[in-house]
Amino acid sequence: MEIKYRPEVDGLRTVAVVSVIIYHAEFLMNGAKILPGGFFGVDVFFVISGFLITSLMMSEFHKSGTISIRNFYLRRARRLLPALLLVMLLSLPFAWLYLLPSQLVNYAESLVATLLFGSNFLWHFSLQEYGAESGLLKPFLHTWSLAVEEQYYIVFPLILLAIYKWYKSNTIALLTAGLLASLFFAEWMTSVNPSFSFYMLPSRFWELLVGALLANILHLHPQKDNDALLNKTMPTVGLFLIMYSLIFIGFDSGHPGFVTLIPVIGTMLIIWFASEGELVTKTLSSKSFVYIGLISYALYLWHYPIFAFFRLEGLFDSNIGRIVAIIMTFILSAASVKFIEKPLRSKNTLSNAKFFLLIGSVSAFVFVFSFAVIQNKGFENRFESFSGFLNYEADNRKLKEESWSLLSEVDGKPFDSSKVNVLLVGNSHSKDLFNAFYLNPDLYADYDFRRANIGSNKLAQVSCFDKNNPDFAEAANEFFSSEQYVQSQVIVVSSFYRLYQRKCFKEQRGDVTKSYDLDGLRHLIERAQHDGKGVVVFGQNVMFPINDNITDVMADEIIGEKKKQGQLGFITENEKLFTELRSEVNGQYFEGLDRSEKLNKRIREITDNYGVSYFDNYHVVCEEKDSECFGLTPDGYKSYFDSSHFTLEAAKFFGARMAQEGVLKLFEKQTSKE
Repeated sequence: MEIKYRPEVDGLRTVAVVSVIIYHAEFLMNGAKILPGGFFGVDVFFVISGFLITSLMMSEFHKSGTISIRNFYLRRARRLLPALLLVMLLSLPFAWLYLLPSQLVNYAESLVATLLFGSNFLWHFSLQEYGAESGLLKPFLHTWSLAVEEQYYIVFPLILLAIYKWYKSNTIALLTAGLLASLFFAEWMTSVNPSFSFYMLPSRFWELLVGALLANILHLHPQKDNDALLNKTMPTVGLFLIMYSLIFIGFDSGHPGFVTLIPVIGTMLIIWFASEGELVTKTLSSKSFVYIGLISYALYLWHYPIFAFFRLEGLFDSNIGRIVAIIMTFILSAASVKFIEKPLRSKNTLSNAKFFLLIGSVSAFVFVFSFAVIQNKGFENRFESFSGFLNYEADNRKLKEESWSLLSEVDGKPFDSSKVNVLLVGNSHSKDLFNAFYLNPDLYADYDFRRANIGSNKLAQVSCFDKNNPDFAEAANEFFSSEQYVQSQVIVVSSFYRLYQRKCFKEQRGDVTKSYDLDGLRHLIERAQHDGKGVVVFGQNVMFPINDNITDVMADEIIGEKKKQGQLGFITENEKLFTELRSEVNGQYFEGLDRSEKLNKRIREITDNYGVSYFDNYHVVCEEKDSECFGLTPDGYKSYFDSSHFTLEAAKFFGARMAQEGVLKLFEKQTSKE
């Protein structure tokens, strides 16, 4: 069985990689994203990979009666590792220069995960963290798909060899059964856990199996045996299906799942029925399409880190910046293919022993660098001169992690019976409130604060207390019977509210239900009052704008611009200029604030109806008379690491202002009701 080179398959790779690059570049037309389904290019790649890999293994089996697993892995190593390690090495100095400490740690983790063929696991878990940084800023996020393919390469040759040796007559049936099982699993898992379904092999296995199945079908029924009409029409239908998915299907479409069949079937039809002289085949086989297809792996590897570093430096804000990044991607890809990929694929350039010595040495260097970065927490002193400015910390992820650190100091400890016991209920905003009180012990000396953290449920969303939703009754009952709740005298609610239904998660149980925040708030107040507890409800926190594609908050953007202009040192030494800068930052926050007045009005109506206390943070975080909101504290600390969450320094500052604004009187009022 001889394998015939098929240039149209390389042309298909061009369609796949160009669509992915355009998708990640985020070009807009009339405010809408060009190729909103460009991510389907990865699925086209999966089908092509499954087809080509299976074809190679089929050829080997028919010639020798077996499949050399050793040689298969060796070919894959020569094909994949040199270019990957080159991109890693050349990205290191840019990561060192541009990534903040926490970003550098995450980058180092991604290098290790990529070399261990497990980056899809890293991204599945890390990007699900609350308030996770945009994936567009992760230089090696795209390696999740490489990890999926590598994991497939580990298991599938063994499966195929077993099928050929013992169940050869059932090859089509067995591959079809596996394909359908994985497809239905993907459709189900996407509805239950979209992240797992997107990143993990079980939900993607079927796409690679489509290619494997097609390779076996074409072996039994060669393309030349197809009906002439099908050969003329099916490639056009296939290209239409691919282009339709790229242009008209968005990310939130239930992918991967049944919807993914559209580009997958399209790819399958082109490979299956491509024939000389037919328009689609001629187009895909043209020199330009074939050339780009031949460097598609390099293009895929290079584009994402280049785009990420451009974004981090603010160079991706214009189409010119995007085009420059794409040109750089093509230049580096062409060079790496010519000088690295092609030479190292051949034993004539390097023997197997020398190849693995080289690969092992470079991999060891990357591992050592990565572990050093992780061990030293991203080498924070790299930005010491900038981070020390006005007590300013540029690393928002570090500030976020610090903001969660205080809870561990009291978790599991009982309330102090000599004080008024206050239980804070809500999501991450209740954490901010805990920090505000905990960091001002002298002001709140008569109170002992805890944040609700109940067993396996860890109730967060206020909507989860909706008593009319029986799916969550068990979790709510666990909360109401907990020692924290029983011992508390005042319930303080602080949460990020939404007017639409949203999910409640019962951790470790996998159950998901939906309720409304305001319904949950009503039922929580009713139960607390029934149990003789006082209630204080905080309104929605003041919100400030933030660009999802960057890590900067408004304070970062303004101070970062001063840094680029070389003004920071001068400002630091001049108290008047420092005051002016703080006023400039705080004025920008005032202009961008969102008080959520309509939502807070409804929350206030609920509290008035039940006769419980209401507190609005607006006058805590903003000075209306000065047209300022505290983006920077008076000491120059950054107040927010995202759109609404307090840093520790801000929590301490705002906690003192809450006392000044009368929150203690509300606590006293609710305590007196006992």
